[in-house]
Amino acid sequence: MSRIVKGALAAERAGAFVGSVASFAERYPDAAVVMGSLVEAERKKTVSGDKFKSIPTFAFDKLYGCPDRERGLVVYVPAGIDAGKKITIHVGGVTPGEGRHNCRNYIILEEGASAFVEIRYAGGLCACGRLAEIWVGRGASLETVTFFDGDDSSADIVGTTVAECAEESRFRSTLIASGTRSFVDNTKVILSGAGASAHVNGIALGRGERRVACNTVVEHSRPDTSSRQLFRMVADDSSHLAFNGCIYVAHGADRTEAYQQNNNVVLTDTARATAMPQLEIYADDVKCSHGSTVGKLSEDAIFYMRQRGIPESEARRLQIEGFVGEVLAGIGDMRLIDEISEKTGLLR
Repeated sequence: MSRIVKGALAAERAGAFVGSVASFAERYPDAAVVMGSLVEAERKKTVSGDKFKSIPTFAFDKLYGCPDRERGLVVYVPAGIDAGKKITIHVGGVTPGEGRHNCRNYIILEEGASAFVEIRYAGGLCACGRLAEIWVGRGASLETVTFFDGDDSSADIVGTTVAECAEESRFRSTLIASGTRSFVDNTKVILSGAGASAHVNGIALGRGERRVACNTVVEHSRPDTSSRQLFRMVADDSSHLAFNGCIYVAHGADRTEAYQQNNNVVLTDTARATAMPQLEIYADDVKCSHGSTVGKLSEDAIFYMRQRGIPESEARRLQIEGFVGEVLAGIGDMRLIDEISEKTGLLR
């Protein structure tokens, strides 16, 4: 599996590091000791007496043979450094039938640092297990976009992301799933510092007989933290899309604000969309809500547009574009938004 990194030179000129684990461990041995710690902590974590114990197991008990940390790629931004332009990591170039391939990435931002990282998975992946560990330091700001633009030759992708956000940090992640025959994404975000905030968003587009599952856990473990989750999913043909999201507010995480919304559009009678939004609250003085909808495109709106000379196919595309547009609008890169819109096919 090849990896092509774009934006690395500009980031390194700004004082960041983008490279292999071996090089990173040699240059920054003190920072390298954290690698692997988040997943190991989740494997050991147990919360008795509630459903939360069962939720992280999908992500951390079975990592599909993900490689050890020495085979990973690292993005490291020291304290106070702005990595500048977007850093793009391309994963792909595997011939179908070669078997399972795995990749493991680390993103480490120290206090006051900032970065924008895109991880892109192309077609031709026969089977892929991916793992990402992310640390967002105190007062740091990180945006990530994970984009799967493969096709039906990308047979089976399972991904796990675990991120920890320190005091007053800002983390935004966006998942775009528009390819592969089978796709599962598991995301766990831990707001471990007071004042930390996270936006966890996603778009899933299903065609043919694709199966897509998006599973999220946002854990509020300290006071005065906030989170937003927004997932928009479109099921076409005989595809099946599923969303399983949890907001967990721990004891003592007072004044938490957490909101989760999942909306689904089903385009055919044979497509399916299922959702399981969840709230678990063990603190006082919180503002939390969750919700989910499953519906079809508005036939009245389509009729209205057809009456004004817009073809039916175009009218449906415009509705879908507007439906997922709120998620796309949150991405801080207009060129990337335009590229995603073009490559996903359902969008302009």
